[in-house]
Amino acid sequence: QLKTSYEMANGFKAETSLAASVAKGRFNSTVIEAIEGVLGPYRLRGPNNERFIIVIAGSEKVFVDGQQLKRGFNNDYVIDYNLGEITFTNKVLITQFSRIRVDFEFSDRNYTRSILQASHYQSNDKFDFSLNYYREKDNENQPLAFDLTNEEKTILANVGDNLDQAFATRVDSIGFTPDLVLYRKTQGRDALGNIFEIFQYSTNPDSAHFAVQFTELGAGRGNYILVNSTANGRIFRWVAPVNGVLQGNFEPVSQLAAPNQRQMFTAGGGLKLNEYDRLDFEVATSIKDVNLFSKIDSDDDNGFAYKAIYQSKKRPVKALPDYKFNALLSYEFNNKHFSFIDRVRYIEFDRDWSFNSAELTEAFAENILNANLSVAKNRLNRLDYKLVRRKRGNAVDGFQHVLSGAKELGLLYIKTDLFVMQNDQALVNSEWTRWNADVSLRTKWFIPGYRYRLD
Repeated sequence: QLKTSYEMANGFKAETSLAASVAKGRFNSTVIEAIEGVLGPYRLRGPNNERFIIVIAGSEKVFVDGQQLKRGFNNDYVIDYNLGEITFTNKVLITQFSRIRVDFEFSDRNYTRSILQASHYQSNDKFDFSLNYYREKDNENQPLAFDLTNEEKTILANVGDNLDQAFATRVDSIGFTPDLVLYRKTQGRDALGNIFEIFQYSTNPDSAHFAVQFTELGAGRGNYILVNSTANGRIFRWVAPVNGVLQGNFEPVSQLAAPNQRQMFTAGGGLKLNEYDRLDFEVATSIKDVNLFSKIDSDDDNGFAYKAIYQSKKRPVKALPDYKFNALLSYEFNNKHFSFIDRVRYIEFDRDWSFNSAELTEAFAENILNANLSVAKNRLNRLDYKLVRRKRGNAVDGFQHVLSGAKELGLLYIKTDLFVMQNDQALVNSEWTRWNADVSLRTKWFIPGYRYRLD
């Protein structure tokens, strides 16, 4: 990394940096389906549903019901980084309604991965300007743990972004070795008389010549099942389909890892209008290509976004000499293909709109209008109001009202927080109210009070 600070004409001070690295991991944010009363272990998966990943130590942030937990046997959870498994301690209550979300970095070690970053900032008393560039990209010509054949590259080129269809047969004729789990190639027949080429576990030196790698695809998606055996390894057995319905969950294939790329460029500026007011604007472009081998489905790789902010800070209030007035008005637009590098919203952002992104995979453009007003003396004497208007296709179309305040009246202290949300979705209309009120008498020796909570 190279970073330099310098002065420019017209009173500008500038800072420019350039960095490059070989990346150790990739970021992912995943939701875990909780099981009633089960503390774990819960397996973390990659962004393309990869089952076997290595989590980079110390990179995880675990949230349950919106609260970040602390790692450790004496705290909230423990994690096996090599297996990518999280187990909660008895201090955490897990029910079927628990909302578990984990942010983490993982190492898939499929391709050589590089990161490039560059930034430039400059400002004077009235104006500031910035440029930022970030790119993380796999080198498709330098796989680490495997070599792709031309046939496998063709498979990746033809599936586009549908990586769940990128499977290749994993059968290798190596001859007989007594210490390995080997299979013989034979034929099977279903109830309709259809003939299948199958692999059958064997210890016969004359026919057990094939090393076969199996992948779990899910119930009813494969022809093989895992069976109990005393052999030194896992044994899979072919099961005939019933009325054309597959009866197993394994297949002699493996999912091909596709090289990918994520990139973002932003340009922003700010103008100080006077002692209290300023105007800021930022535009951004993004690229998210999940399969660098394929040009298919590339029409959704490029995204665009912009945001404008007007804010007024610490403006005096004539009627209230000790209070300051603050205001903010912002508008954000993200087109339907825009992709953030990491999660930037707070952890319960979508839930506060009664929206589950996992249930609706269709992409929509997003519009967010945010207005904030506040009058504050200090944190114990303040009044804040926020209005949020969010429109995201059929998924979110609604308003949020957030009112919070606090006031000291001698020994009496009053605090309240009110949240009201209305969202007209495609299938349901959602309304949500949360209200917390706290009244207390702050005497020298003890604090009697009354607290009311509504959800």
